[in-house]
Formats: sequence, structure tokens, C-alpha cells
Amino acid sequence: MPTSAVPVVGFDLDQTLVDSGPRITSCLRAALAEVGVPLDDAVAEASRGLPLTSTVAALLPAGADPALVADVAARYRAQDRRPDGEGGHPLVGPMPHARAALEAVLATGGRAVVVSAKRTEAVGRVLVWAGLDDLVASVTGDLFGVAKAEALRAEGAGVYVGDHPADVEAARAAGALAVAVTTGAHGTAELAGADVVLDDLGALPGWLGGLSGGRPGAPTTAPAAPAGGAPRG
Repeated sequence: MPTSAVPVVGFDLDQTLVDSGPRITSCLRAALAEVGVPLDDAVAEASRGLPLTSTVAALLPAGADPALVADVAARYRAQDRRPDGEGGHPLVGPMPHARAALEAVLATGGRAVVVSAKRTEAVGRVLVWAGLDDLVASVTGDLFGVAKAEALRAEGAGVYVGDHPADVEAARAAGALAVAVTTGAHGTAELAGADVVLDDLGALPGWLGGLSGGRPGAPTTAPAAPAGGAPRG
């Protein structure tokens, strides 16, 4: 993309813009308990960022009937639709500096869009809970990995920000710059295919400023910004 402007920046949702990990784990635990299966925390952590049905299949006994996978996924969604903080599930809040990162996109004259593996209605609901919905122009769900590329191209996204190696692949497939953050389950080495790897979203405004200011040579890694970002995260 040209370095003179940042018209549209795409973002992943879970563990990129919002801290939904504890709630996801809680909802998975409840859904599995309804069918008599205990949650394997290690497997759940290793599956973080994958589509729901892939995560559920990994948590059920090997060779589980696809109908059972679909049933548990539906039970999970029923748990997740409960109002934030109800049902014993943790609140969903913004990741540190998420609001400042989105505001930085708008400050360039651009738009922020969210493309996620979560269902579209769930993406919208979670953004409201996290207090970020007013800064997001559009949301698209039910897409993972390179399948996100079509939505990113349709939005004209020149940058895609995510926490999973599959998000890097999505950016590449869309012809966008890949920005990775290590706020999910993957570290710098696993995200090394990105154009830039940031500790968190605190460094994104400065990096975007470099693009919009026409300064070439963005670093491949960048440290986290000091604490004390935007008031709402």
C-alpha cells in the first residue's frame, strides 16, 4: 500500500482489540459441562484464536461425532449470548490501548473495520461491551485465516492487525501490510512473518504515523508503549 495514507485498517477481535479470553474459557467450560466433558485448559489455550468448531472438536474426545461438535458449539453460543457479566462469565473489556489505536486510525482520516472468526452478531455485541463500537465502521464475522482476505479487500484495507499467525496470512492474501501483536497466545517468533510485530496496541499509533507521514522502513519489531494510554483502554 502507499505510505502516504492509511485509508482503512482492519483489526482482528479477540485478544487484539478485546480481552475476551477469560470469558471464552468460561463459556467453553460451561458448554462442555452440559455434555459431561471437563475442559482441558491446556488444549483450550493451544486452540485460542481458532474458529469455534475447531476449538470444540479439539476439546472433545478424539473422533467425536460432528453432531456433538455442532451441539456443543451451539451450547457455547447460548452461554456467550448472556449479557456481559451474567451467568458467572467474566466481563469483556478492551485490550490495553485499543481505544487509542482505533482513534489513531480515525485521526489519519481513515476507517477502522473488524474482520473476525466470531459470528458477525457476536462481534458487534462484544464491541459494545468493550465500549469500542463507536470507533468501528463495519464488522464482518465467520472468517478465519486467508478467508478473511476477501472481506479485507472489499473494505480496501491496507493494513490488518491481529494476534494469530493466521491473521498474518490473511493480510498477505489481501495484499495488506501485516501488523501482529503479541497479546494473544503467540509470541514474536510465531508472528515473524508480519511486516511489524508489536508488544501491544500501544505502539500502533506511532507506527501508523510513520506510514501516513511517508517515513519508510517501519521496524520489524517494536516495544510496548508506556502505561497510561487512552482512558478507555
